[in-house]
Amino acid sequence: MTRLPLILPICIISLFSGCQDANPAEREWKEQLYKNLAIVGARNWIVIAESSFPAYTGTGIRTMVSDKTSDEVLLDVLNMLEEEAHVVPRIMISSELRSVTEDYAPGIKRYRNNINKMLPGRQHFELMSRTINSLIEDAARQFNVLVIKTKTSLPYSNIYIELDSGYWNSESETALRKSLEARDAANRRAAQD
Repeated sequence: MTRLPLILPICIISLFSGCQDANPAEREWKEQLYKNLAIVGARNWIVIAESSFPAYTGTGIRTMVSDKTSDEVLLDVLNMLEEEAHVVPRIMISSELRSVTEDYAPGIKRYRNNINKMLPGRQHFELMSRTINSLIEDAARQFNVLVIKTKTSLPYSNIYIELDSGYWNSESETALRKSLEARDAANRRAAQD
């Protein structure tokens, strides 16, 4: 009976605080991502990293920690990105992930299945891990990279998301370039005549 008066105020405070995640680390990375989504655009990156991912340094790199698994964080990140019209995710997975077996990495099959359920309908592809890491290192020299380290301890389980324009894609750019080239060619022909 004496505990009820103490528990009730805590429950009420929790309800009014609006925090779905009681863990400060979860709130921190979600708040930082949410705040930065208005600023970031094409060519910025989000890395959802397994626990041994290296700590990169640089002015544009921010590393945060989550107590969730990488597949859980991916779902959270994709849900946040879907609310934004100005960016879309280009998801990259290490091609080595396909070859890692349950014998050497218990839980890898479940992890792959969870990730594969989230990929249909989204732009995604596989590249060698070294290639993706080179892309990240190059991008970090000029663009913002948010690294969210997770509790996942599986090899090649990092998920890399390069943000792309939500309203202008490569097909739009190609069509524009062809139109400009045709116009320039027409102008050159007209000037020669």
